[in-house]
Amino acid sequence: MPIMNGIEMLQQINKNGDDKPLIVIFSAFDTTISEEELDEIKIFKKMVKPFQISELEKTINEIKELNLLQ
Repeated sequence: MPIMNGIEMLQQINKNGDDKPLIVIFSAFDTTISEEELDEIKIFKKMVKPFQISELEKTINEIKELNLLQ
């Protein structure tokens, strides 16, 4: 992204008070962010490409089951 990277965008979303669950999808070549940094910006799930669509569907269903989409 020209203005900020994806992590900076998620930090901005978090800073603006949006508390919806966030799923981060990384390319296979960009997994340098630590688990602590992901926890700081309240990431629900980290997924690394390539992944199965069923894995994404499972994550979305977990979010629904936990009733986090209010």
